[in-house]
Amino acid sequence: DIPERITRRVWRAQTYVAPSKASSIKGEFGEIPLFSITPDQPLGVHDFWALQEDHYEGTPYDMVKSKAGLPFGNPDRQTETLGTGWFDRPVDVWYAIYSYVAQSRSWLPAPLGGKVWI
Repeated sequence: DIPERITRRVWRAQTYVAPSKASSIKGEFGEIPLFSITPDQPLGVHDFWALQEDHYEGTPYDMVKSKAGLPFGNPDRQTETLGTGWFDRPVDVWYAIYSYVAQSRSWLPAPLGGKVWI
C-alpha cells in the first residue's frame, strides 16, 4: 500500500519528465502511480535540480499561487495544515538541509566520471 503522502510527489516527478503523458498519470491521493516512466527527452543536471526545487508550479496544485502561498506567494510551511484544511507536501521542503544530484559519465576515466552536485 502506497502512503497518500507520496503519491502527489511521484505524480509531479513523472509529469515533469514526461509532460506528454500527464493526462494518463494518476495524481490523486491514494492512487497508485506508474512504477516508471520514459522521459519525453533526455534529462540533464539542471532538470533534476529544477525538480528538487518544485512546489507544483504550473499545475492545478501550484503552492505559490494557491492558499498555501499566502499573501506573498511563499509555499514554505512549517506544517501541512492551513486553518482547518491541509495542503500537499511538495518535492521541495523548507527543512531540507541540502540536496544533491549524482552524475555518472561512463565515457570519462574513473577518477573523473563520477560527479556529485551539492
